[in-house]
Formats: sequence, structure tokens, C-alpha cells
Amino acid sequence: MLISEKEYFERNGMKFLKQTEQRIDIVEERLWKNINSLSNLRGARKAQKEKKIQELEAELKSLKETQDKIYEKFRKYPDL
Repeated sequence: MLISEKEYFERNGMKFLKQTEQRIDIVEERLWKNINSLSNLRGARKAQKEKKIQELEAELKSLKETQDKIYEKFRKYPDL
């Protein structure tokens, strides 16, 4: 039996939100560690670190978009 979007979100929405927020915290922490260590590096290692920072920024942006979509669902179903 298929369940409605509302029912699915009612069952899983908070779990998804919590997982997304935990992942955001982890990525932000890793991003700041990489940014803080950047000043001590030179050459190829610095370029690698800059690439890693760009990847983390992209992942963080994606996670924040996911978080926004979850919040939109909560607004769509205010009775949850």
C-alpha cells in the first residue's frame, strides 16, 4: 500500500531534519579546520587544501538546500 507524502513526511521528517543538521555541523567543522590550516601550507598541498575547501563548501550548500526543503515540508503540513 502506498502512503501519502504527508504520512511519509510525518513518519520520517524529523529524522531527516536531524540527520541533515548533524551532517551540516560535521561539514562546517571540517570546513573551518581546513580553512584554518590553509595559511600554513604552500604549493601543491595548498592547492589540494583549496580544492577540498571548495568541495566542502559545495556539500554544505547542498545540505542547506536539503534543510530548506525539509522546512518547506513542515510549512506545507503545519499540523505535524
